[in-house]
Amino acid sequence: MSPLSKLAGFPVHATHKIQINGQSYRIGDHGVKAIELAVELLDRRTRFQSLLPLRFEIRACELDSCKAALSHLIEMAPNYNLKIIALWLRGRCGGYVGSQMIAKFAESPDEKVRYLAAKAMQSMGVWSTLAAMA
Repeated sequence: MSPLSKLAGFPVHATHKIQINGQSYRIGDHGVKAIELAVELLDRRTRFQSLLPLRFEIRACELDSCKAALSHLIEMAPNYNLKIIALWLRGRCGGYVGSQMIAKFAESPDEKVRYLAAKAMQSMGVWSTLAAMA
C-alpha cells in the first residue's frame, strides 16, 4: 500500500471505485490530484508553511470533477486534520455529492469545524441541514 493510500485510508488510484449514497463513482485522475493536494496542504499546515504557492492547484481542484473523491476522503481518512482539509476543499467545489458526510460535521464540538461544514453546505445548497444548525 502506498503512503498516500495509508493517509487516505483507501486505495488511491484512478480506477478505484467508491460508493456514495448508493451511487458508484471512480476516483479518476482529478480525484487523485485532489487527494494529493489535500495531503500536501496537510503537510504544509503541520510545517507552518504558506499555502499561497498552492493557490492555482486549489482553484484547479474547484473546477475539476473531484467531488466524489473528496467526499470519500472525508469519510474514510483516519487522520482528523486531513478530513478537515478535505472538508474545506469539498466545500469549495459545490455540487451535492457527499452532503450527508459533511452534515455529520455540523454537530462537531469544534466551532471552526462547524463553520467549515456550514460554508460547505451553503455552497452545496443543503439548506435543510443549515436551517437545523441555526
